[in-house]
Amino acid sequence: MKSQRQMISLKVARSYSEVNECFGVMGVEVRDDQPVSQFLDVFYRIARLIPAGQDLKFVEPTTTVVDALSIMRINDYDQIPVLANGKVIGVFGYKSFADQLFRLKLAPHDLPDLTVALFLEKPEFRKMDGEFREILELLQRNRHFLVVDKNDGVQAIVTESDAIAFFNIIASPFILIQEAELALRELMRRAVTEDELAECARLALTQQATATGRPLPQSLEEMDLGNYLGIIRDTRNWPKFARTLGE
Repeated sequence: MKSQRQMISLKVARSYSEVNECFGVMGVEVRDDQPVSQFLDVFYRIARLIPAGQDLKFVEPTTTVVDALSIMRINDYDQIPVLANGKVIGVFGYKSFADQLFRLKLAPHDLPDLTVALFLEKPEFRKMDGEFREILELLQRNRHFLVVDKNDGVQAIVTESDAIAFFNIIASPFILIQEAELALRELMRRAVTEDELAECARLALTQQATATGRPLPQSLEEMDLGNYLGIIRDTRNWPKFARTLGE
């Protein structure tokens, strides 16, 4: 049986060596013909942030600002990579355009002759199988980065909104569970007094507390969702909660 500490260690492992070490701590032998990399699918990698069906477009340094803005509008981009001789030399975006336009004090009648080369941001690159540890700080600083494959070929762009959408999907189930737990806690608080709750806990949770060597929780704040359900499901306790929770 894996301890909670071992499970947490595995969850936060951030490199091949750390994953290997975690498996070793848990007593799992990883053979030479069984590379640790095969276990890394359970960990989040940068490739997971790329929106499904993204069709990355590029422009050249000689592309006019008007044409680049048109491409961005059609494809719902906030920025677009600039490619020269097969290599990304920068990123043109609404912010870099506005910043440079203001700095150079350019007038609207100058726009038709301007090219994106004048408005480039330095690109940030990250590998497809890169780790998540820097992502939030990077996006706060730069708002986007380019994703490259093992041959350094640019495959996608990841933006703040992509990261927000991804983390929303990941976090939503946990938020719902927490909301359910808090709602159940409040209903239990309304159903019984503190003394009655302590007695309910004694009846339903003593055996589990003894088996795990943990102290018997006395208050709702000391309990988790499993404790709540254990108390409510105990037939000796249910009559106290039936009216509040429903027959």
